[in-house]
Amino acid sequence: MPRKARVDTPGALHHIIIREIERKPIFKDKIDYANFIDRLGKIIVATCIACFAWALITCSFPIQIGGCGFIYPDEEIRSEARSLFCYWSVRELGISGTHLAKRLGMSQSDVVYAVSKGEKAAKEKNYQLVV
Repeated sequence: MPRKARVDTPGALHHIIIREIERKPIFKDKIDYANFIDRLGKIIVATCIACFAWALITCSFPIQIGGCGFIYPDEEIRSEARSLFCYWSVRELGISGTHLAKRLGMSQSDVVYAVSKGEKAAKEKNYQLVV
C-alpha cells in the first residue's frame, strides 16, 4: 500500500530520509560524497529552504523490526540525531519547547530530556549547527 502524501503547510517540519537500494552504497567514493554535499548546499540556498539539521550516516547498522521488512539505522544513532535536532531547535533557533513538542508529537518532558542529551552530544563530539 503506498504511503500517504506529505501534508505540506506553511511551517511544517519534514523528516526526509534517503536510503540505499538493495543495500548498495549511496556514494561511489569520497568525490561523489563531496559532490552531494555541494549540491545539497546549493539547493538549500537557491530554494530558501530552512534546513534545521541533517546527517549523513554512511555506516549505520541496519536491523529488521518485527519482520515487517523496514530497515532502520541503529536506535542509538536515531536517538542522538533526534536529541541534536531538539537541542538546536530550542537553544540555537529559539523555537519553544512546547511548540516543538506539539510539532513532533512528543511530551514536553521528552523534549527537555532530548535538549539536555543533545547539548551533551554536541559538546562531546563538537557538532555545530550551520545555518
